[in-house]
Amino acid sequence: MGLMPFTSEEGWKFGAAELASVKHAVFTAKQCGSRVILFVDPNPDVVSSVATTGADGIEIYTGSYAAAMRAGEYQAQLNDIAETTRRGSASRLAINIGHDLNLSNLPPLMAAMPAVTEASIGHELTADALVMGFKAAVTAYKAALTKRDIGDL
Repeated sequence: MGLMPFTSEEGWKFGAAELASVKHAVFTAKQCGSRVILFVDPNPDVVSSVATTGADGIEIYTGSYAAAMRAGEYQAQLNDIAETTRRGSASRLAINIGHDLNLSNLPPLMAAMPAVTEASIGHELTADALVMGFKAAVTAYKAALTKRDIGDL
């Protein structure tokens, strides 16, 4: 048997068959008192499906945005993330982001986002901390996430 992946490179699919399974899983988790956040692609059209599941929020997969940023062609991905965020917020879903986020791609992303509840950054923050020190890295990421200049902290 092959190894199971430890992370995902895409969001949940919300076809009819998958949606029934997701709804059941969300219901079960919430019965245990859990908060449920569903991992989604940056696709505004999935928000209406997520809203029917009873989930508390979404985490938008930002790996494709990060790759597009490295290639210098990121505006379409950024627009999709921003619109997914707007629709999620309008549906009263918590909005999380995560995957391959760093000090280079966070500023344009945060400027385009109307609301973010949480950001998953661990790997890049750790790599930057090895170079600049933990306190400086945390300060720089905090500034990037709060849309403030590092000097303001």
